[in-house]
Amino acid sequence: MTQTEKHTRGYSHIEKHEHSHNPEQKHEHHHSDTERTKRVNRMARIIGHANKVKSMIAEDADCTDILIQMAAVRAALTSLSKLILEEHINECMTEMSEFESMEDRQDHIDGLMDVINQFVK
Repeated sequence: MTQTEKHTRGYSHIEKHEHSHNPEQKHEHHHSDTERTKRVNRMARIIGHANKVKSMIAEDADCTDILIQMAAVRAALTSLSKLILEEHINECMTEMSEFESMEDRQDHIDGLMDVINQFVK
């Protein structure tokens, strides 16, 4: 039985997909259809809000109102990003037990740190 089979055993309702942190390192994350749909819908609301801000700019709306709406879009995007990052960290820590060598564990940690560093830029 592969590590993926061990990890997903008993979770037939979960769809897997891959994230690549660097060309040499890949691992899988598993998200339920419900959670993925929630994230997609949340992103759609953020995009709709951003499009409204775009319209406000095109219509030469008050700068204060535009800035307030831009801050709201940024806050919503940051909130969604934090949720996805938290899920990613939890998944990575769960996967840590699958690695037998310290080198593999360190590679996994390095990949996680790459993601965190990209997020906090």
